[in-house]
Amino acid sequence: MLATADLTVQDFQRWDDIKEASATAIALEAGIITEIPADGKLSSTDYQRTLMIIRRYEIAQSEVAA
Repeated sequence: MLATADLTVQDFQRWDDIKEASATAIALEAGIITEIPADGKLSSTDYQRTLMIIRRYEIAQSEVAA
């Protein structure tokens, strides 16, 4: 595992890009959006809706595991 001191700005940017791309893919699959935005970023409303779906999924998975 990398220590925080070993991380670069590029690492954090790459992780942010992966997070944004993942949220966009989930929003597309969930029907929140019908096409990928030109800039590849969800609007704040669509992003919040996507996070709510992810959270509901996590809750459902934890209930199944219990």
